[in-house]
Amino acid sequence: MVKYRYALNSSKAVVTAESLAGTQITDTYCCIACTKPLVARVNGPVQRPHFGHKFQGECNGETYLHRLAKRVFEDTYRNCLSEGSPFTISLNSPRICDKFKQLTGRICELGEETHEYDLTQYYSELRVETSDGQFIPDISLHSVERPEDIVYVEIAVSHFLSEKKASCGNRVIEIPVESEKDIDMIRSAKLTPDNASFIGFHPEAGVVPDAECKCSREHVFAFYVFSSGKAYLDQGELQSLRSKIQRWSHKLRYFNIIQDSSKFFESGFLDLVRGELFVEQVNLAHKRGVPIKNCYLCRYHGNNWSVLTDDSIFCKTYRKPCNSNEAAECDRYRPQQKR
Repeated sequence: MVKYRYALNSSKAVVTAESLAGTQITDTYCCIACTKPLVARVNGPVQRPHFGHKFQGECNGETYLHRLAKRVFEDTYRNCLSEGSPFTISLNSPRICDKFKQLTGRICELGEETHEYDLTQYYSELRVETSDGQFIPDISLHSVERPEDIVYVEIAVSHFLSEKKASCGNRVIEIPVESEKDIDMIRSAKLTPDNASFIGFHPEAGVVPDAECKCSREHVFAFYVFSSGKAYLDQGELQSLRSKIQRWSHKLRYFNIIQDSSKFFESGFLDLVRGELFVEQVNLAHKRGVPIKNCYLCRYHGNNWSVLTDDSIFCKTYRKPCNSNEAAECDRYRPQQKR
């Protein structure tokens, strides 16, 4: 025989078998699912308090859980409204650092933090199975000040949220209910990501204070192009390079921060990869229309293979090794066409 913890009394209020234990039963009770009479077996010496059907018959356990959860949510929420107590949901939001966003074009994600929101502070009206266009949610929460702001509350026993309802544009709270134990969670008036799904809720990201910023110590490369047309590849901590860029703002025509640089710092051939990165950034700046003058862009440049000098360019017109920035002052500089 099916044993239920919950039933409706003669006033159609939801009661628990535990609340009747040790009392004399004078009221009548019926099943939340099939509405047939129940017997309150609450004073037995062995079995825990429960309700059982007075007469044998079929009763759907899924229907019982669905109707029970819906009714308990309604009663709990209305009690919170009338008593001025909170009905809270907990939402996870990302913690971000945007201290260097203007410089790098990206933010750093630093995990998540949890925020609690009292639904009763936003939604003072509750409706049960009320049509909203093509949808009939189990429960809908409404804001008097913002009539267009509606939250659907769906009880998921065996059928979970449809794709249409999930993408309806309204926020949705889906509460999975597998047993009567899950009802206690609803009665607690506290929903969390552990016991409910929150669709369409997008809490604002929390910006971390400067003291918790981790990206300021990140080692990166910075490529600069100065007003003269000369270029320079720098490396160091992001905080330090930002200070340089601020100090040089009056003479910089362009800069680019290369953050995906761990492979360069970890390499045992840092000078070699720095050279490759410098040439890559020179070509990128030229492609972006930056007024850069560099021998690597000149049609007369060649590679200097001599070990007698650190200059990487061999000028084919002056027939001598040179530094690539000499192009900024060279009267024979002829840039190649942009690719």
